Amino acid sequence: MPLPLPVTTLLTRLRQETSHQHALLESQLPLLDRTLTRDAYRQLLGRFWGYYAPLEQFVLSVIRRNAVAFDYEARLKTPLLENDLRALRLPAALLPRCANLPALAGVPQLLGCLYVLEGSTLGGRVITQRLVATQALQADSGGAFFAGYGTATAVRWREFGKFLTETAIPIDQDNLIVAGAKDTFETFATWLSGARVAPGRQRRRP
Repeated sequence: MPLPLPVTTLLTRLRQETSHQHALLESQLPLLDRTLTRDAYRQLLGRFWGYYAPLEQFVLSVIRRNAVAFDYEARLKTPLLENDLRALRLPAALLPRCANLPALAGVPQLLGCLYVLEGSTLGGRVITQRLVATQALQADSGGAFFAGYGTATAVRWREFGKFLTETAIPIDQDNLIVAGAKDTFETFATWLSGARVAPGRQRRRP
């Protein structure tokens, strides 16, 4: 009698099926490069802000519209970016904002997007150590965004994983959740690259 196939959790599936998009995005981030200059870091943070600021506003609107029981306001990354930009003397008001955001048509796509946003905090410890070593940046001098949740990162990730799993089960739309995660990775990579978006990729905002 054949052995039963191992159960693939949603988090595992997300990690596996977005690995290509994740790798493409990371290839555009010179954060661990020892030759990274302070000015290049400032400009990169500015691009991060240009994506996160409109995306997090959109995410909050989708959460409220669908009455999703997840307190993302307590996890917003935009304020951390704005603190860093002030410390580095780069006014956010002068920076461009991304208009080509992921198409969060419903709760499944929202969950995929949140997977990317929350998952981005997991590499923060390594990045923060490098920023301290190469740029002498602490959380109060331009490194708050990548410091993220600090020592609470692992706990918050487990909390999110529990929320994601419990919310996804009754929806039963794992394909759409994965699609939402891929869309988030891809739109972010496109924004960082500065590439023009084809007309078919333009999205309407709420």
